[in-house]
Amino acid sequence: FPVTIFVDVKMSSDLGDMEVRGIRNKSTILQTPLGDIIATNILGSIDLETALGDISMTKVIGKIKATTSNGDISGKEITISDDCMLYSSLGDIDFQLNNPISECNLNLNTSLGKVKVNRSDLKTKSQKELKTGNGKFKVNMNTSLGKIIVR
Repeated sequence: FPVTIFVDVKMSSDLGDMEVRGIRNKSTILQTPLGDIIATNILGSIDLETALGDISMTKVIGKIKATTSNGDISGKEITISDDCMLYSSLGDIDFQLNNPISECNLNLNTSLGKVKVNRSDLKTKSQKELKTGNGKFKVNMNTSLGKIIVR
């Protein structure tokens, strides 16, 4: 269904996958306790939450919050315009940031796994924790069991 530009969008489901494309709004909130979430070509503040499922983002611009208890979080062609928070209890985080690292304040943590930044402007890795940068955008990525890769 068509969505008027610059309104808030909130979608929730008790069970099932969710997929949204081409939304340009102030706020987009997607919540499902059981299912995957796919967000493509989104502009604005985005909040994605699932208890059991993967979260996948492509061509997202804005403030990003993504949370899953059991699942992976992936992002391709992501540009943040505000702080970014990604959290998974059991799963990997693999995120391609378009922003220069100089704009970011990275805080990457895993209890059991590895942390790696593999970009042209920064290549580094760590066993459990990596903090680098003093840019204006706070980028927090946390997983209890899994690896974190920033591309």
